[in-house]
Amino acid sequence: MQVTNVINNEELYARVAGDEELLHEIVELFMEDHKNHLFNIKDALSKKDATLLVRAAHTLKGAVATFAAGSATEAALKLEMMGRHQDFTGGSEAYVKLEKEIDLLKEALTSL
Repeated sequence: MQVTNVINNEELYARVAGDEELLHEIVELFMEDHKNHLFNIKDALSKKDATLLVRAAHTLKGAVATFAAGSATEAALKLEMMGRHQDFTGGSEAYVKLEKEIDLLKEALTSL
């Protein structure tokens, strides 16, 4: 997988004020929690539950935005907006895109 430019390292380190220990704690939390959010997004799409989709996608969007991961943030935002508009058209494709972006992000985070 190509992980170049997945994270804006300069912005990421600025967000944690260069604190490597804090960064590693945040990464650890993300690695533990992201699967639950992905599960909830997939569940919301299958049930066409707009409220759950908004909540799960918004939460995951915030988590990936912490890492200055633009593409992953955009992918989560797309799903959040689908929920807000109660329009599930293309939801499966949007979910697959999000999963791919999360995989790239995880790889980039483990190489920090």
